[in-house]
Amino acid sequence: MGRIEASLPDECPDCGASKEELYYWIEDRDGGRPPRGSGARPFGSVPTRAPVDPARTAPARRVGLATRTLTCARRIIRGMPTLTLDDATLWYEATGEGRPLVFVHGAWSDADAWRPQVEAFVDDYRVITVDVRGHGRSGGTDRNRYSVGLFTDDLERLLDHLGIGDGERPILCGLSLGGMIVQTYLDRHPDGAAAAILAGPVRSMLPIDLPAWLKRTASPLPALTASLTTMGSEATFRSLLGSIRTANGEPWLAADPSVRSQAISTAGEISTSEFRKVFAALYRFEAPDLSGLGTPLLVVYGDQEAPSVRRQGESIAAAVENGRTAGIPDAGHLVNLDNPEAFNATCREFLAETNAIVEA
Repeated sequence: MGRIEASLPDECPDCGASKEELYYWIEDRDGGRPPRGSGARPFGSVPTRAPVDPARTAPARRVGLATRTLTCARRIIRGMPTLTLDDATLWYEATGEGRPLVFVHGAWSDADAWRPQVEAFVDDYRVITVDVRGHGRSGGTDRNRYSVGLFTDDLERLLDHLGIGDGERPILCGLSLGGMIVQTYLDRHPDGAAAAILAGPVRSMLPIDLPAWLKRTASPLPALTASLTTMGSEATFRSLLGSIRTANGEPWLAADPSVRSQAISTAGEISTSEFRKVFAALYRFEAPDLSGLGTPLLVVYGDQEAPSVRRQGESIAAAVENGRTAGIPDAGHLVNLDNPEAFNATCREFLAETNAIVEA
């Protein structure tokens, strides 16, 4: 049972909802998205598969009950840990004890994408997840422009808020956009992490090396903006996936159809303005030169990852002093969700060796 579930009352004193009902509604910043894999429908129509007490399931009562439970879920969410910045509020979760292990999700996703890893490592580490600004429960901000540097600023503020500094170096794990953030952090703090894991590693968006002048003149941002305006976030995300699949010849994003479906659904919840700002941050990212970095670094990718992404990951691992790569079978870009057992085992083996190095 996670920290959120464990903190919920067995029965809400205000609406009478059970712990299961409250947890159902608490999965989104608006209290409306059901848990991953539950098969339940989100708030907006009467939920048909939400866990409810049979005595409370009369059809005429469901909408009113759901509304009251949603209100209570929102109240509970406001009590969850957040970090207030000058122009944003970051939602995070810290669970367990031990060396900090920080997971940073990819673009148009959220911290829930790391749930299999939280459950796997919480007994041995202080596991920290965060919704990057513009995503999930952190939500959007009034800033007109995002950058990977700004996201890294936020990560630094969060670590400082949690009392994690040079005296207690964290292990950082990032996927895709999260990997860009981790790379930037390592560039700023060469000795600031005990180890790092880059999953679905990219150095650029698109994952090919282009001259700066060509990136400026061939920018896809105008076309992306038009797509977002006419089709919205989910359809635009599908279009991006289709373009990459055409180039790659394989599904690329995820080997598991249910993982792919959930990722598309989550991306569709991002507002069009936030979607564009996140894409622009990815596109403008200039990867730091990590050559000579001494931090132990593991690059992980699925066997169905786009070849250009694999090549970029291999170049990152080759540039650092203590880098290595690992391939995960039956997995695409979302390697930690496609094959969590193999991903977790690979990371655990790497971390066991890293702990021995750190403690030596």
